[in-house]
Amino acid sequence: DLPSSFGCASPFRLLSDEGLKQVRLAIDRLAQWEISCPRIPRLLRGAVFRSRFLRDLTECKEVSDHISAITGCDLVPHPMWTQQGHVNLRPRGEAVNIDNW
Repeated sequence: DLPSSFGCASPFRLLSDEGLKQVRLAIDRLAQWEISCPRIPRLLRGAVFRSRFLRDLTECKEVSDHISAITGCDLVPHPMWTQQGHVNLRPRGEAVNIDNW
């Protein structure tokens, strides 16, 4: 037995074309806060502090319920906003992995 439930899913679509467009617009508006680290060349942290849209998406009960149904376990947003809505971005002009595990 695991100490908590374990959920797993194959890739699935969550947002409509319009929803994806709105996420991209929200991320584009936050470009000035983009940073990098040795493992991830482009990333945004604190996005939920700067974008109400991303915060509402992250905390949306319907989204949590939908993903919980897909994964087979109850999932909820992290209770600390500092741990919500991290965004890892593809390096500009490169067809490489976003994250170097």
